[in-house]
Amino acid sequence: MQIHSKKGILVIYEKEEAYAAGLSGYLNRSLEFPYQVAVFTSQETLDRYLEEERADILLVGESCAYETKQSVRRILLTEDRREGRELPWVFKYQSAGNIMREITAYAVGNEKQEGAEGKEGPRVYTIFATRAGQERSRFARQLVRELQAKGEVLYLNLDLFPSESCQEAGEWKGMSEVVYYLKQGGEQIRWKIKALIGEEEGMKQIRPARCSMDLLELTPEDIGLLLRVFQEMPEFQHIVLEIGFYNETMLELCRLSHQICLVSPDGTDYTKSSEAFLEQLSLMQLGGVERKVELVRYQGAEGGNAARTGTAGADKTTKPLKSAAAGGLGRLGLFS
Repeated sequence: MQIHSKKGILVIYEKEEAYAAGLSGYLNRSLEFPYQVAVFTSQETLDRYLEEERADILLVGESCAYETKQSVRRILLTEDRREGRELPWVFKYQSAGNIMREITAYAVGNEKQEGAEGKEGPRVYTIFATRAGQERSRFARQLVRELQAKGEVLYLNLDLFPSESCQEAGEWKGMSEVVYYLKQGGEQIRWKIKALIGEEEGMKQIRPARCSMDLLELTPEDIGLLLRVFQEMPEFQHIVLEIGFYNETMLELCRLSHQICLVSPDGTDYTKSSEAFLEQLSLMQLGGVERKVELVRYQGAEGGNAARTGTAGADKTTKPLKSAAAGGLGRLGLFS
């Protein structure tokens, strides 16, 4: 849990008194919410307040139809999920925790995006293995931790059957919701996806899908949109995506990635399957995407060693794999 000091002011203007009191009480008690909350149920008292005091964000019920000359960011509190509104909005009838996360995502993301024009977007790493095993996930998590020394990292697990169970949390939101938001589209998509980002095991991540069939609904166009959304999140310098299946959509992800790490466990010979994977990438004529592939031999349990054979697709053949004598992803050339 990330604890914020309450430095900003969020003003709620909502005519339904019981609702406004309940929401404000939750937000003021939360150590994760970075704003103090003031509540108004009449326009007259709100006007007087804004003449004398500051407000960083105004959360206003859509039915209030409130306009102000004050320079304050506004978020609508809506009673439906209809797209096409001019202002950012959050749906009124959802949990207070979800409302808090969406407001925070909008506020923090808006602040960090200021002055980010012209900056290079995050570097995208795709982690894949041609055979089942735990080495892919262990390597992906180790890579995340190594990259954290160089900037903020976002981790996504696109495995059909991840080790995490959606039964571990009562209100599980993750990649299933991402897929839903991508299908919806609309101008709110960045804030909606940002609200799904949490921190677990020391990593910023979006939880896996509740149902594997949701991931199979992703299209190449959806993946392109998702990466464009990430490009608009200047707080992240690296995106690590672990994929557990292979289809046209994942091929598009490979094409759009900066680097593809093809992982095989130490002590096994995956040379033929690696060669087959690289040959398929080459035959697809995806603009030399096979040249982005790094062959990684992963050794041991989580936190173990990894060895790189080089950019395997440079000559469209797989070079012999060699185990690492010592650990550390810095030896892989992944940061060059």
